[in-house]
Parts: sequence; C-alpha cells; structure tokens
Amino acid sequence: MNFIKNYFQLDKYKTSIKVEFIAGLTTFISMSYILFVNPSVLGASGMNTGAVFTATALASVFVASILFILITLFKLREKIIDSILADLKFAISSGIGLFIAFLGLQNGKLIVANKSTLVGLGSLHDPLVWITIFGLLVTVILMILNVPGAIFIGMVLAAVFGICTGQIALPHKIISTATKLSSNFWSSCLPR
Repeated sequence: MNFIKNYFQLDKYKTSIKVEFIAGLTTFISMSYILFVNPSVLGASGMNTGAVFTATALASVFVASILFILITLFKLREKIIDSILADLKFAISSGIGLFIAFLGLQNGKLIVANKSTLVGLGSLHDPLVWITIFGLLVTVILMILNVPGAIFIGMVLAAVFGICTGQIALPHKIISTATKLSSNFWSSCLPR
C-alpha cells in the first residue's frame, strides 16, 4: 500500500486510498449508465439492443478501463490534459454534460418532443416524470449538503421510489448471460 501512496503522491494531494477507491467506485457506478443508454439510443435505429449492450460493456467497461489504467500508470494523463486548452476543456465538459442531462430528462419524460418549440415539458400526469423529479431533487439536495456519492445515491433512491410506486418492475434475475456477438461483430449490431 505504501508503494501506491508514494507512486500517486496521495499525501501531497491530501487524499487516501480509501477516498480514491470510493471515488473510483462511485464514478464507475454512476457512469455505467452508458450500458443502458447506448443500447436504448442505438436500438431505436434498429440495431440489436442485446448485441449493442454486449459490445458497449466490452468497449467501455473492459477496454476503456485498461486504457485509462495504462495512461495513468505511464503518467500520460497529465500530458494529455495539459495539452488541451482550458477553454476547450470547459466546452467539452459542458457539451457532454448538457447532452447527458438532455438524454436523462428525455428518458425520464420530463422533456418531450414538441412540434412548435422542438422541446416541451412532459406531462405531470405521467408517473415516470415524478420519479425523475424525485431523483433530481434528492440528488441536488445531497450535492448541496456535500454528501459523497450524491449522484449514485440519487439514482438508487429514484429506483427504489419507482419500485415502491409500482412503476419499475423488480428484475427477474440479477445476472444473465450476455447476448452472443456473432463471428462477424458488425452483423450483430446492424439493423435487421
């Protein structure tokens, strides 16, 4: 453990292995939304959602993790980040954040398509809208209170709220087999 503390200069940055582990775990769980969003978005275009889920899991959870570990170990991360202009960093972060927020609000039916204005407010008679509002309020309150893992806790409580109100069905099983990718990966993801 001392090797890890020294290598990553945890004392210099006033952090600990526990804090970094919890931060990494929270980030992983919060960002795993892509496993569900990507198949949903690409499935709407006619792609096989099971195959897209499997491909997304392999690419984002496994391959990306290895790349990020290597980039961090070889201290390339700082060089890459330092080479990007500050304004561009803010623009990229803002753009990705707005896109993710838009998808979340759209999937939560808080915003819907509108012929006149392109985007309109969803119906407050839709129970899914109330689950979305509940999740957003809990997350915002937890963030204001500086609770670590506020986004993750907000997602879990929104899911529990949805289950309690009968809007989200309990899973039939916790683990299932992944959809098999055919020998020709591209044919698995192409529209049928």
